[in-house]
Amino acid sequence: MLHKIPILPFFVCYVLGIITQVSLLQSYKLQQYWWFVIFGLVILIFIFWFLNRKIALASKFTLGIEYFTFFLLGIFLTRQNDIRNNKFWLGNFIENGSAFLIEGIADSEIKPKTIYFPAKCYAVLIDGQWQRCKSETKVYVYKNDSLNHFNVGERWIVTAKPVPIRHNNNPGSFNYAQKLQRDGIYYQFFVGHQQLYALKSKAKEKRINSLRKQLLLQLDTYISEPVTRALTQATLLNESGDMDAKMRADYAHTGISHIIAISGMHVNILFAIMLLPLFWWKNKKYLWLKYLIVLPFVWIYVALCLFPPSVVRAAVGFSLVTITLLVKRPQSNFNLLCINAFGLLLFNPIWLFHIGVQLSFLAVLSILIFYKPIQSWVTTKNLILKKAWDTIAISLSVQVLVFPLVIYYFHQFPFWFLVANFFAAIFSFLLIAIAVLIMIFGVLKIAVISTFFGKLLIALTAVFNKIIAFLNQYTPDLSKMIPLDIIDFCLIMIAIISFSFFWLKRTPISFFIGSVFTLGFMVNLILQELNANKQNRIIVYTGVKGTLVDRVKGKRSIVYADSADSKVLEYVINPSAIVQRIKKAEVVHAKNKLMQIGNKNIAFLTNPDSIPNEKIDFLILSGNAILPANFILSEMNPQKVILDGSFGRNKALKYENELLQSGIKVHNVSEDGAWWYNFR
Repeated sequence: MLHKIPILPFFVCYVLGIITQVSLLQSYKLQQYWWFVIFGLVILIFIFWFLNRKIALASKFTLGIEYFTFFLLGIFLTRQNDIRNNKFWLGNFIENGSAFLIEGIADSEIKPKTIYFPAKCYAVLIDGQWQRCKSETKVYVYKNDSLNHFNVGERWIVTAKPVPIRHNNNPGSFNYAQKLQRDGIYYQFFVGHQQLYALKSKAKEKRINSLRKQLLLQLDTYISEPVTRALTQATLLNESGDMDAKMRADYAHTGISHIIAISGMHVNILFAIMLLPLFWWKNKKYLWLKYLIVLPFVWIYVALCLFPPSVVRAAVGFSLVTITLLVKRPQSNFNLLCINAFGLLLFNPIWLFHIGVQLSFLAVLSILIFYKPIQSWVTTKNLILKKAWDTIAISLSVQVLVFPLVIYYFHQFPFWFLVANFFAAIFSFLLIAIAVLIMIFGVLKIAVISTFFGKLLIALTAVFNKIIAFLNQYTPDLSKMIPLDIIDFCLIMIAIISFSFFWLKRTPISFFIGSVFTLGFMVNLILQELNANKQNRIIVYTGVKGTLVDRVKGKRSIVYADSADSKVLEYVINPSAIVQRIKKAEVVHAKNKLMQIGNKNIAFLTNPDSIPNEKIDFLILSGNAILPANFILSEMNPQKVILDGSFGRNKALKYENELLQSGIKVHNVSEDGAWWYNFR
């Protein structure tokens, strides 16, 4: 195996270095690294020690040193990539900075109460002197009639203090803060119009951004129906801000989210469309020239999509294929995939943790391994049936390695993925092809043709969405039966790889390993079920504009809410119920409640009319139950006061400050994330 993929051992060592830096070393000082260096040296020398027994002992030591070098390279480049190690990082100037110079790096988006735009911080004012700063940040400007839009390249002075971006700590929720931090974004601004001062913009809009706006304008102009327009913009140009929530959920539940998440599939389709004008070019000797002609357009498309990592992966893959054709040195697909991954992670090691990158590489690897064996199950001379089976075989082969990752991240498994993906493959090709025609004829000012294609696309989208909605209606939610944690995921992935190796190579040891890890997976599930039966906790959720308090006992949950908003249930309560293995969740109207967990009394107040007489250990307050600080101290004296999500941000901060000045400990969920109390 190694002679076919000689770069693999070095790549694995490099990846281990990235994981070591991110998981172990970031919280340690430089002088403590040597413990991990010794540990890494011992492990890596033995990783590939006996993979080739024909190599002499001295050569194995040489290989061990080479592997260890790439392990250190992974640590070094990951550390260099961490913005916190840069002396100009924004976090170094928070305490002393009185003003910050920012520049918009993307157009603004309208939120319910704010206008959001991503920006870069270039300078900070300290003691009357501007000093260089280097950080990306998120800026939220409270809505005001005089400020309703922000453009790329506009420069502003902000006098508000940036605040850290934190994980909301809701059980089962996606750690968006961690994602941003891995992209180098640690702080955000909440700015009133009086804290924002405009400067003359020096930066000119980039041509690629201008072209992107022009193409989006054609889709806006000629696709009149908003659902189809939003889907087309998301599918073709990675513009997903206006996506319909129900449609997005239907696509996720049926396993076709990949059609709206820009990935290698989109590049493949676009590549095929761009090759159509060259169909007459049959000479394989000059195949490299066809690829060379099309390749610049592939990279222009990547730039138009704003360089999402999964699309960059596909473009790099096409570039590698073009190079191998050009130099007439063909490589195995596995080796090209490994080189592709290595190149991307050398450029940005943190892309290793990007969900899109993980799904993209696993999908391609799964196709390379399993497509041909699965395709061989059915043979037919009928061209239509053959194409249909090829599509099904690709869908099946992708799922072998991808489905555990999908369940782990998204807590769902699409039951009808084969049927849905069959229709999605046809629809994706038609959508991209028609959208390209709309943009071309729109730019050429041939409105009649663009309008016709716009109406055609609306009709096709309506039919496709009805099919997906029907499939979603009859999709059982299998993921709640097996909610995976990281240990489950590792066990099931090793079992799948082992059984796959047995299926392809018929080696008995791989069947044994697969059986052992499958047993371990089942034992771990049983242990988790036993622990779920012993649960006894209270959770005050964040991320919602209202009261949301959860009383969990065993596998039963009572949720106290001031409204039964379906979006709240879908995005907050359902993920929580999955990871906590809740079998019965009841949502009731929030009211004053005294709850006891172990020997602790926890009072939950939605109004100040009924105050419990018992000793209170923890006091949960809603925005309608504000009590004077001196009253809380004299009458209840709790260990901590928890401010729930019904407080507005400014109101919560003001009340929190009042309580803190009186010596009362406070947990403000809007700033500190969800509050938990567990009893064991």
